[in-house]
Amino acid sequence: MNSAGLSKQTFFGALMVMATLAVAACGSSSAASTSNNGNGNSNSSPSTGTGNGDGNTGGTLDPAVGLPTNFPGDFPVYSGARPTQQVVLSSSGTTSWEVTWETLDGLNKVQAFYTDKLKHGDWTITFEASTNGQYSATFTRASNSNFAGLMSVDTTSKVGITTISVVLSTGS
Repeated sequence: MNSAGLSKQTFFGALMVMATLAVAACGSSSAASTSNNGNGNSNSSPSTGTGNGDGNTGGTLDPAVGLPTNFPGDFPVYSGARPTQQVVLSSSGTTSWEVTWETLDGLNKVQAFYTDKLKHGDWTITFEASTNGQYSATFTRASNSNFAGLMSVDTTSKVGITTISVVLSTGS
């Protein structure tokens, strides 16, 4: 691996840590713009459930927030998932978005959706792993390798809820 690849990995690792800390500090509220660009189904999914046959036993979704301004309109959003947190970080020509969605559907359904959608169109999965109620993937935009992201799907943090966390970053 060349030094450019290593610096990109280091950048994205640091970005993920910063964005995760920022979201954790914000709780379930939005820390940036909350305008919706038409991607989200912010109120289309039920807020409570009693199970779905795919691992979840029911739960209550957090209140919806809008997606960040300029969030990529072609990024696949799981049908019925509710955006519950968002942060936008901009510095020196780089913009990063962290968005968290919640759904009552289980890990298998959500993982199958993203495994399919991030392998088609303008997205390419560069790494994926699944273990103990969690799925993670890194991906890039095929038309612009400076645009990359990290996704984590987790069923272990909140009882009966699947959490989808995505960090997307673009820059030179």
